[in-house]
Amino acid sequence: MASKKTTKTATPKNGARTPQGTSILTMDPPDLETAVASAMALLDEMETQLAGLVQYSTDERVHTTGKLRDGESAALTNIVSTVAQFPGLFDSLSDKDGGGDDATLETDPTSAMLERLGTLKPLAEGVAQFAQKLTDTALSMGASVRELTTPAYGIIRANAPINPKLSAASAPARTFYGDIGRKGARTKGKAAAAAAKAKP
Repeated sequence: MASKKTTKTATPKNGARTPQGTSILTMDPPDLETAVASAMALLDEMETQLAGLVQYSTDERVHTTGKLRDGESAALTNIVSTVAQFPGLFDSLSDKDGGGDDATLETDPTSAMLERLGTLKPLAEGVAQFAQKLTDTALSMGASVRELTTPAYGIIRANAPINPKLSAASAPARTFYGDIGRKGARTKGKAAAAAAKAKP
């Protein structure tokens, strides 16, 4: 009697395990859906706790003066302290100090903002690192999926023209990738035409 062939599910080599011992790369999809829903609820709670978060446009993010170098907060704190010690030298900056009276120099608003920045920065860095892990994990999942689907699509392309049933079953995928191929060809054609036109 022939032995029944079993399909083995490969366990990804990467991916830290959760406290419950289940990796995000191997847990059952419904369990992951529940975990993601819980995480999304936590994000909503974070938004509530940290009301007033700012969101820059791409251009604003590139050109903001708010990027601080390592250790620069201490230097800025020293500047504010110096201003407070010699206020007469800085009266012309009274409309730039973040205070409520543009006629009077105030350093407390800037000092408080520096303190807020120091408090928020570790969270911002931690969330950014966590977001990068999420992105990298999604990329890892995508790479895992392609281990089967990429060679399978090659077989589909080779056999679809002579296998009507296979052609019909795979029509959505072939349409998707066919559109990408045609778009890429048009882009290359336009680039080549522009290059030829630019030649003297």
